[in-house]
Amino acid sequence: MPDDPARLEAWMRFGQPVETILDNYERVFDAWEVLGVRGIVIGRMVFQDGQGRYHAIFQPDARHYKRLGVQPPPPPQQMFADRRRKLDRLFAEAKRRRWSILIFAPNAGEGPGARDKYHRFASPYAWAARAVDTLAQFPEVDGGIIDGPEWGYEIEPGHRSDIFADLPETVRALAESMHYDFDELRQAAQRLRARLQDLNEQAVRSYSEAESAGTAGLLGSDPDLMSWVRFRTEVLTDTVKMLKGLMHEQRADLCLGMGPRSAAFAPLCGYDFRGLMKYLDYLLPKHYFWHRGVDGFYGSVYRWMRTLTEWNPGLSDEAALAVVKGVFGIELPGVKSAFDFERGFPEEFFEQVVIKETKAALAAVDRPEQVVPWVDVGRRPHRGDPMGSGDFIRILGASRQAGLKRFLYHNHAHLTAAEIEVMRHLCGNPAVPVPGGYEAPN
Repeated sequence: MPDDPARLEAWMRFGQPVETILDNYERVFDAWEVLGVRGIVIGRMVFQDGQGRYHAIFQPDARHYKRLGVQPPPPPQQMFADRRRKLDRLFAEAKRRRWSILIFAPNAGEGPGARDKYHRFASPYAWAARAVDTLAQFPEVDGGIIDGPEWGYEIEPGHRSDIFADLPETVRALAESMHYDFDELRQAAQRLRARLQDLNEQAVRSYSEAESAGTAGLLGSDPDLMSWVRFRTEVLTDTVKMLKGLMHEQRADLCLGMGPRSAAFAPLCGYDFRGLMKYLDYLLPKHYFWHRGVDGFYGSVYRWMRTLTEWNPGLSDEAALAVVKGVFGIELPGVKSAFDFERGFPEEFFEQVVIKETKAALAAVDRPEQVVPWVDVGRRPHRGDPMGSGDFIRILGASRQAGLKRFLYHNHAHLTAAEIEVMRHLCGNPAVPVPGGYEAPN
């Protein structure tokens, strides 16, 4: 079927473990071609043994680590030569079809010095050396996609992305080397927390009516807080710049993509889309819109709202949502209370929020093909509430309306029969049935 400019191009992620399609990759690729898939994202690069334990696919090449002054990870305890040969043939088949091939999280399995996700900023070479080593082990691939590292963006105590717990002592030397006062950065973050714990209905209403000026007042007009935001952005951008430079020393044509949070949340995590695109070839924002679970758009807004009302007895859900709007610019159509999150997604959500988030990413790139949002729906996307095929259709439709050309479906193992049909009709060839033998994974 000739390329249709009205259709979205799909990429598909699979892996972790890689075995999911090794034994029938040709049949799977035939099916994916009908669905409109023109690129694959594979990884993390591990095989799984009979006890469910993961093993790196390759022996580390000590040269990459020695050059950067870091220790390599230990070699895998078990090798799977037959599976590796199948993987090599899989890559060759994808190249024959002229598909893009990228490795997800090439840094996975990094050696000592990079275990703490924030320590990766302080000692980035352990993390970067592993990425360079991985990409060198697979010369067939076009590049890699990193998933972070990023700073926190949640305020719920104990959350894995808690913004008030992401400046450990391991980052002090880095901050001071960049001429930031580490203690002032920490204190600014704690003042922000104290500010968010001292809200009332009248103050929120007053600040909300003042729009952007009100947001600054709501957050305390704290100059050190601006330094805190700037520090996070500079560190993340410098880390990506360093990695891209190392990749190009290894192989000049290697591509680098990064998967940030959706545009509204990205700045708080340290992502400057336009600044990052000086070094990135692909921007892969998370078009993850589900409620609950990990990284869902609805879920994050809900957690902010719920935490603010728990911190501030008497603060209404609506006032807490006004704070979220002030911080992130997010306004969810039809949502004014906690229970409204359970009503599902109104049509206005796709027409307003999805289009806005997509346009914000597209505005940061030179060509729309450089934006490849992660999309995930179905039964339990990242342990979140199910999103049906109707929501999938509306996400893709709104994104295409905003100017999107391609997207990445998060994981082949999440596909249901409904998602397969949606992709066949919106991205692939609706006149051709999915080849026999390919069914939705369980």
